[in-house]
Amino acid sequence: MFQKLFSTDNPVWRAMDRMGDLMILNVLFIFFSIPIVTIGASTTALYTMTFKLLDETEGNLVKNYFKAFKNNFKQATAIWLVVLFAGLFLAYDAYLSYVSTSILAKILMGVIILVAIIYAMWASWIFPVQSKFDNPVKVNMKNAALMMVIHMFPTTLLITVLNIVPLLLLWFYTSLFFAVLPFVAFLMFAFIAYNNSKQLKKAFADYIPETELPEDRFEEI
Repeated sequence: MFQKLFSTDNPVWRAMDRMGDLMILNVLFIFFSIPIVTIGASTTALYTMTFKLLDETEGNLVKNYFKAFKNNFKQATAIWLVVLFAGLFLAYDAYLSYVSTSILAKILMGVIILVAIIYAMWASWIFPVQSKFDNPVKVNMKNAALMMVIHMFPTTLLITVLNIVPLLLLWFYTSLFFAVLPFVAFLMFAFIAYNNSKQLKKAFADYIPETELPEDRFEEI
């Protein structure tokens, strides 16, 4: 009985071990995202490792996270700058429409919201795609858009909701942020990426050849 209880195959111990892995990844993600400009590379490295956790090929978490961060830095940073400035542009347009009293501005606000939803869906795909496919930036950006549409139901909707809803709740309910700060600091980002990866792994299976390339990266789809 005690042998089964303390066995590494025990579901409880396996769950605790995985929780520990996600906590390590969450701290690494936050630390490597602090300069802001590095968020793209940090997010890509996070997804690289959550995919490895699902495949149980993670190895040394810290070493392999840093390796993925370094290998993806240039491309992921270029993608992040596109994501960042597109988001700022949408936010600025939304602000102008919100403060305006004209009917045209209110109509424009509806258009902006629709574009923002599409933007959020695409942004939910682009860094996982970058982590998994070895292509030029433009190709991965295009492929992320194609996959977003092809796998709209349910994958795109699920991962977008999981990415956006927690951030919106924290934004609109400031008091909630302080209440869940330990969860944000030690688990939230890695937990979201890990659960997103479960959905994305099924979608990526349609594009990944049976024989994997080195570094678990794949050519253009």
